[in-house]
Amino acid sequence: MLFTCPYASKVWDLAPLASGENILTVLNFQEGWERVRKIPSLPPMGIEAGTLAASIIWSLWRSRNNIIFEKRKFTPEETLQKALTDAREWIRAQPLPNPKISKPLIRLEPSPRNPDLCSIFTDAAWNPSTGVAGLGWVIDDLLSPSQHSAVETSVSSPLMAEMLAVRTAMTFALSCRFESITIFSDSQILINLITRKMMNLEIFGVLKDIYLLSTAFKSITFSFIPHLQNAKADLVAKQTLWASNPV
Repeated sequence: MLFTCPYASKVWDLAPLASGENILTVLNFQEGWERVRKIPSLPPMGIEAGTLAASIIWSLWRSRNNIIFEKRKFTPEETLQKALTDAREWIRAQPLPNPKISKPLIRLEPSPRNPDLCSIFTDAAWNPSTGVAGLGWVIDDLLSPSQHSAVETSVSSPLMAEMLAVRTAMTFALSCRFESITIFSDSQILINLITRKMMNLEIFGVLKDIYLLSTAFKSITFSFIPHLQNAKADLVAKQTLWASNPV
């Protein structure tokens, strides 16, 4: 659908990519992604290889959802324009390279504990029959520990629920004016996706939000912890899910 259907094919034909890759022979998403992610954009676009392709895929997915769920149709030209706009916004949101900074903004291992560093433990509980997810996050800033929760509907999978928990916790941290945070999760897949900036179509939009939110912090770390060490956040998430539909 994202490569070989007539609508998607038209969008790819219009895309300012340097190679006329024949995507009509693509058999599955992984094969299609491997073909397009290495193709650079034509000048003067200035969009690196992979960024524009990922943005086009996401824009196609949203256009498909708009047709199915909202009965809104967009032309291939409109879908491509949205992809170009999103790709440019993504590039502008990236931190400028600084030779004085020896470590990347997003790190896998946490920094040594200090009073200025806020630790946030996140988790989610998901009901596959209703698509409802309970999100939980526990703030441990050494001064005033607290726990918080939220409910999300139309959640497609446990991984999406975990991602939403991280995004919501980051948004909350910004509202509290935290400058340096460590996000802990017991989902190894989630941590790998974020720290390695891997491609995953299902949660691409939420991943993009997380990367953009990361730029607002002075420093941010994402770290995996065993499930037993995340018991408080797990309990908050489960209680929130139960409270949203106790029957």
